[in-house]
Amino acid sequence: MKAEGGYFRKMARGGMIAMAGKVVTYPLGLLLAIVLTRVLTPTELGGYFLAMSLVMVASIVIQFGAGPVIVKFVGAALANGDQGRARQVLRYGTAWVTALSLAAVFVFHTPFGHWLLGLLQDTEVLRGTLTWIALLSVGYAAIAYICEVLRSFSDLGIASLFAEQMLQRLLLLLVLSAALLLDIDLDLLTVLLLMVGVAAAMSLLGMVFVLVRYRRLEPGIGMPVRRRELLRQAPPFFFMRLNFWLMDTAPVWVLGMFHAPDVVALFGVGNMLALIVLAPWTVANTSLGPAVVKLHAERKPDDLRAVLGTVGGIATAGGALVVLLLVTLGKPILTIVFTEALAPAYTTMVILALGRGVSMIFGAPGLLLSMTHHQVAVFQVLLITSAAGFAAYLVAARYGGIEEVAYVGATVVIVQAVVLTYIARRVLNISTVSTFRIREWGKIARQVLNRP
Repeated sequence: MKAEGGYFRKMARGGMIAMAGKVVTYPLGLLLAIVLTRVLTPTELGGYFLAMSLVMVASIVIQFGAGPVIVKFVGAALANGDQGRARQVLRYGTAWVTALSLAAVFVFHTPFGHWLLGLLQDTEVLRGTLTWIALLSVGYAAIAYICEVLRSFSDLGIASLFAEQMLQRLLLLLVLSAALLLDIDLDLLTVLLLMVGVAAAMSLLGMVFVLVRYRRLEPGIGMPVRRRELLRQAPPFFFMRLNFWLMDTAPVWVLGMFHAPDVVALFGVGNMLALIVLAPWTVANTSLGPAVVKLHAERKPDDLRAVLGTVGGIATAGGALVVLLLVTLGKPILTIVFTEALAPAYTTMVILALGRGVSMIFGAPGLLLSMTHHQVAVFQVLLITSAAGFAAYLVAARYGGIEEVAYVGATVVIVQAVVLTYIARRVLNISTVSTFRIREWGKIARQVLNRP
């Protein structure tokens, strides 16, 4: 392999930091879900998943792709020593997210917000929650934006504290666990209120970290950046984030339109457990993105191909182990760890886990294309497949149930992976398919350890 060990050592350091965050984050998410199943009734748990579906899509709209754009522009500016340009990009990005946050809070309190709730079969489950959903959406958007800003400064350690709401989940888990131990009755509205308070506290803490780094940047602009230049880069990244909602969280809302909240709760729990399959790739993408940009800029396609295939193989192997665990021990996990009422989510969980596991084999073609200035192609593929997938969700939910919706989700993620892999091979002549050759894994390990 021709790639220099420095690339792999840097990727390894970033990956280990990200992995440390994930090692804490995913168990926290599971523990939080376990506590919620005991604090809330099945109907309220379904309402929780419905509320979070709205929160996730609203937070994505509020960001409108600002995070990845910030990473791209600020990272490039700092690499070129243009700290003034980095300051300007941060100002624009922060104003961007702030303006959309205010707009989102307003929209939730217009008739549009009430119309959204009217789409559900059981509107009572979310009655009186719109204000808290709006504020929670702003908090989630702020935390995600702060995380990306910290990543643009290569502060992966601190960024990992905010990634996937790690600190937020920890604090919320402590509060809800205390209420459970003290036998304090909580309803859905109170849980959302607690989540808003925790999100606000984490947002303020993150702002302090960002402000400290911003003030260290020297003023003056070597190469001014225009707002239009930033906005032009945003839509593809925005839709890639929106696509994640469409494929993973939108089914919750669609099911709520045709089924009772307790049915939604089954899909929500199964989907949440199946998402753990993607944990290895989430870790890999954290450090893989900068490596892709660097190797592509230095015109080293062989090195880039080796990095994508080998890192993909390692991540896919990790995902395969998670799939095996869920298939073999999924029923006891759902029955014992959660509650017996959620055991019927097993089939849904397995379908979604297998679909995501298969898609991982194709590597990260979307990341490769996006980081090599082919994000428009990614946007077009996701637009078409996500629109078709959402329509299929509606049909599956209307005439079927959670398993039929799960089959749609598994199919769409595989189709997207196949199409993007084909485009990457055709446009860049680079295959992103995971490599499972132990010898190549050994080469990376030796270069990371700086051994011959």
